[in-house]
Amino acid sequence: EPAVIGTGVVETSHPCGRTWVEWLQEAGFSSVRGTHEGSRGALVMYDWMGEAHRPLDIAGVDNSVRPAVELAVSLECPLSYDPRITAVK
Repeated sequence: EPAVIGTGVVETSHPCGRTWVEWLQEAGFSSVRGTHEGSRGALVMYDWMGEAHRPLDIAGVDNSVRPAVELAVSLECPLSYDPRITAVK
């Protein structure tokens, strides 16, 4: 008895950054823009600290990487990069 009885192909897609911006503006958001990803800024900052200087608890990590994350998400990113979207109602 065969283990595979059939196959199929499913193609999915998700909206690009431009589409999300249009939808959010249509929904009434006053400010919609692409932003850089905060988690990358946090990772770079954490790696840059070096093992001897890394905090040992979550509060320490948060305090240490927060400036890098806040900077990253404040910088506008071109929609052609399909970035994270920051929207303010």
